[in-house]
Amino acid sequence: MTAQAAAVERPTFTQETPTKEDAAEKIIRQNVLWAAGGGVIPIPVVDMIAITVVDIKMLKELSALYEVPFKEDQ
Repeated sequence: MTAQAAAVERPTFTQETPTKEDAAEKIIRQNVLWAAGGGVIPIPVVDMIAITVVDIKMLKELSALYEVPFKEDQ
């Protein structure tokens, strides 16, 4: 076996730095779970309010991540 072949067989472990896309996916994943929990609430108006609050929270977190101004009234 040549040195070059041995280098190819040896696994390399590198730790990638998280990107904004990775952070955004994490934010979305967490908020989807919260929204799903809010959807389980058996009272129709209350579950809609809970999901809306989670959605606004998610948008606020994503806008902070991407450095975009966020206003709750717009």
